[in-house]
Amino acid sequence: MRRINTIERPFCVLPDARRAQEVLASKLSATRLAAGFGRRIVIRDVDLAIEPGCLTVLLGPNGSGKSTLLSTLARLLPPRQGSVLLDGADISRRPTLEVARKLGLLPQQPPVPEGLTVAELVGRGRFPHQGFLRHWSRRDEAAVDEAMALTGISHLATTDVEALSGGQRQRVWISMVLAQKTPLLLLDEPTTFLDIANQVAILTLLRRLVRHHGRTIVCVLHDLNMALQYADRFVFVKDGVIKHTVADPKQCTGAIIEEVFDTSAIMVPHPQTGLPVFLPRYPDAQGAPA
Repeated sequence: MRRINTIERPFCVLPDARRAQEVLASKLSATRLAAGFGRRIVIRDVDLAIEPGCLTVLLGPNGSGKSTLLSTLARLLPPRQGSVLLDGADISRRPTLEVARKLGLLPQQPPVPEGLTVAELVGRGRFPHQGFLRHWSRRDEAAVDEAMALTGISHLATTDVEALSGGQRQRVWISMVLAQKTPLLLLDEPTTFLDIANQVAILTLLRRLVRHHGRTIVCVLHDLNMALQYADRFVFVKDGVIKHTVADPKQCTGAIIEEVFDTSAIMVPHPQTGLPVFLPRYPDAQGAPA
């Protein structure tokens, strides 16, 4: 029988008593989940409940199954075994538009469409709310304006997406997902290829969406130390299985890092936040790389 090490706390830290009422109602979970490509099983035997109103990060070495797990949670990849439940119902049996009104997905490196302005691309996030006879409305316009304001790109509304920097484009994609007005957001490596300033800006935005706008966010990140400074919950994946779930960054230990990443690390507290930062342990006695 597999063993998952779980370190829990009762609920994500609330900035004030009102936040519990502001969390948008929607729940996502997986039971005995297995998925893969062709004959290859990438993830197996996964049990996972996403805590509402939290920023949850999937962490693990390259090829561990993080993106496969996220894709299966988002219904992009059908399970080979087990099920994904959205608000208690099997997500694969729910109508596509119904799922799209509850769950927004930003895949890894989405292609940039040609000839679209920022506002036009963000407006595509309103597709789940467009019926056969329903056309663009003031509600759609307000949702797009709000999404661009939240990500700080309102001044770029008429700019061609192709003319933007990497950090600006990432904000546009996040704006498009926000325009869907979904309580759940799944993001696959939203900070990849961004410089440190843009990484900080994106992660600060995600934390603000959780803390002050009631969103539940699950994302894949590669930067362990960045994740520990911004996220609430951590799911460590290795070889297609969940090795640890941690619901408090201060309870992330060197033993967990060594087991998951196969490398020895030293934990030091961040001088400002007091949260853990992990540095590689060098074999040379003088502390220099060999």
